[in-house]
Amino acid sequence: MQNINKVLNFIIYITCFFLLFKIFDFVCNNAFNRDFYWLLETGNYILNTHTLPETDLFSWTAQNQTWILYQWLFELSVAYINKIIGLSLLIKLYGLLVFIIYFILPIHLQNKQKTPFFFSYIVCTLAFYSACSNLSVRPLIITSLFLVLQYILIKYYFSKKFCIFLLAFIYLLWANMHTGVLLGLFSLALYSLSAVLQKKYTLAKIILKYIFICFGISLINPYTYKIYTYLFNLSSQTYLNNVISELVSPNFHNISPKIFLFLFISCLLIGKKFFRLEIYLHILLFCLATFFAGRFIVWSSLFIALGLPTALYKYTKTLNYKPQTFLQNKFSYFTLISILGIVCICSFSSSIDGECAKLKKAQQFYLSYIHSHKNTKVLNDDLIGSCLISKSKVFIDSRFDFYGSNFVKSWREDFLMGQNFQNYLNKWQPNLIFIQKNWPIYSILKVNSGFPIIYEDGIAVILIVK
Repeated sequence: MQNINKVLNFIIYITCFFLLFKIFDFVCNNAFNRDFYWLLETGNYILNTHTLPETDLFSWTAQNQTWILYQWLFELSVAYINKIIGLSLLIKLYGLLVFIIYFILPIHLQNKQKTPFFFSYIVCTLAFYSACSNLSVRPLIITSLFLVLQYILIKYYFSKKFCIFLLAFIYLLWANMHTGVLLGLFSLALYSLSAVLQKKYTLAKIILKYIFICFGISLINPYTYKIYTYLFNLSSQTYLNNVISELVSPNFHNISPKIFLFLFISCLLIGKKFFRLEIYLHILLFCLATFFAGRFIVWSSLFIALGLPTALYKYTKTLNYKPQTFLQNKFSYFTLISILGIVCICSFSSSIDGECAKLKKAQQFYLSYIHSHKNTKVLNDDLIGSCLISKSKVFIDSRFDFYGSNFVKSWREDFLMGQNFQNYLNKWQPNLIFIQKNWPIYSILKVNSGFPIIYEDGIAVILIVK
């Protein structure tokens, strides 16, 4: 019987290993989404000029519009690292950072709580997988990193004098790298609330003091309080919240949200008595937020990885179940590092072009065309705009929050959907249209003699506006 258990557990470990391999490879191959290109180019601008842009750099439609670059330090960091090691290694480095945040650190923290490696390994692998679909190279990962570091400081080093100084330094960086700094303050509030619920009023007051200090530190950025008013303004733009995919509910037909749902239901079924109250509050509220905005899945999965393994272990102890595994209570750093090394060495990114890879030929034709036709004003969709952002001025790109809901709504409905395209063209007067063929406007324009096609392949089309 013992040999059968060992074989079964060995199969589980091998299965999880190949799942980790798949996750790491997925993260690397999907590291560059359509936001990456403007993030990198903005970082290059800051790196080269040593200044922050005050107005838009990339479009001909909003070139005089004020631009609040709330994540400037992240963009600068990406550009500098890219300059030193190149894009290919940048992908690997980013993949390693994600691997450490979502797998290595949670397992290490579970080990400190005497949780058998068996539980940590399986739960952290599943949580990592549920988050991976939204883990491209974007400032979201900074919020994940700092949420983990804040958790470690509050849980293990709260009584140390250096705790508040490290938190202050974290919030100084956080406020200049991602607006997720607001989630950090919310997380601190949850720690304070859990202390109140446990009648640890002194602890609650200290954490409340930390909240005010960290909020004050977060205002040390080029835009001070405007990083918070930006979030308020974005949340009030209902139309954008409905068209930006990560701000709507996850598609539970996909595997990652299904795994997230399974993990969340597991937490509910186990019950809060097996969790530390503060981590249970984080899991509950971040998971509920995920049902309304899919981007929260990266943080809810993270807190599940930090809390569920230990809770699951405590729960199985009440059932008198003892996992018969060859790594039952022996946390092997050698094993963990070996897993990390093998996964990193064996995973290869197939492309550093990301979503733009499929548009390479169309881009080459477009660049050749504008080289011989100066003052070209192109009307494009958001993906094509993002791919062209380093090469020419575009009509729009993936920064929907920058362009605003009125602009995005008119562009989508009047032009791309073809509802009022002629008046839209008269308003903006482009002389070239470069779009993907899956938009309804393509079917309208291709039969209109006023828009001769000069390039077409299976994905994109370029038309002249007469």
